[in-house]
Formats: sequence, structure tokens, C-alpha cells
Amino acid sequence: IDNPQIASRLVMYTLAKELNIPPHELVNYPINTVIELMTIHSEIKLYEAELIEKTTKQKSSSPNISSKDGVNFG
Repeated sequence: IDNPQIASRLVMYTLAKELNIPPHELVNYPINTVIELMTIHSEIKLYEAELIEKTTKQKSSSPNISSKDGVNFG
């Protein structure tokens, strides 16, 4: 995002949503706390994405064996 004002609003909205607080309350938080919370949030989202990717790869690489009666063993 090229516009710093829009970027800061997006950060505030995202963080407020994750913390379940109104966005205007973040104005009272020290900037270092906001930055730290956003860093933690982004790390969690990255970890979640890696887990999803890993699970998806495991499911797609495992053989799907089924019987004639429609029972799926994989």
C-alpha cells in the first residue's frame, strides 16, 4: 500500500479485529505495543498458513484406496 495513512488504518483495523476491541481504543496504546502485537499476529498467520499448506500436501500425496462398496480407506 502506497498511502501511509491507509496502511496505518488497515493495521489498526486488523489489530482491533484480532483483539476484539474497537479500533479507536488502539489510539491509547503505545506505538511499540501496537507494532509488537502486529508482529505477533503476522507470525501466527504465517504459522497457520504453513500448517494448512503442510496438511494439504499430505492429503494430496497420500493414496486414496477405496473398495467396491464405496468405503474409503484413505
